[in-house]
Amino acid sequence: MSVMEKFSERFGKNKKLRTAIIILLIAAAVLLIASEMIKTASENAQTETYSEYTQELEHKVSDLLSRVDGVGRIEVVITLQANAGSNTSAVTTVAQSDIRGVVILCDGGDDIAIVAKITEIVSAALNIGYNQIYITKMSSE
Repeated sequence: MSVMEKFSERFGKNKKLRTAIIILLIAAAVLLIASEMIKTASENAQTETYSEYTQELEHKVSDLLSRVDGVGRIEVVITLQANAGSNTSAVTTVAQSDIRGVVILCDGGDDIAIVAKITEIVSAALNIGYNQIYITKMSSE
């Protein structure tokens, strides 16, 4: 006996009950599909937020360092790594991200005194160790 035959046999006489069950099954299917779509949208938002956060940090560090005498032109790249288990939401992921490294290209990158200043400033501003900061001279191109 097929599922439909069993269903008709059991609920065939009560049309209201049969209609209610069919509506509930359809609603459950719609909810499953919608939850998958929301999950995908949330993952996309998380990626965008993560990228925006990195860009914001890079801009702030670049802006801060551009005011230091002797730095000159500057470009900053920051690498983040999210902590394990922080995938519950985009905000949580960003808030629990670790700065893995900072690369700084600047005109003053060949001056040891400027490099020392930049290292101190970036270390203090981002609460990272000196070993996570790399500074070099920007090419003249």
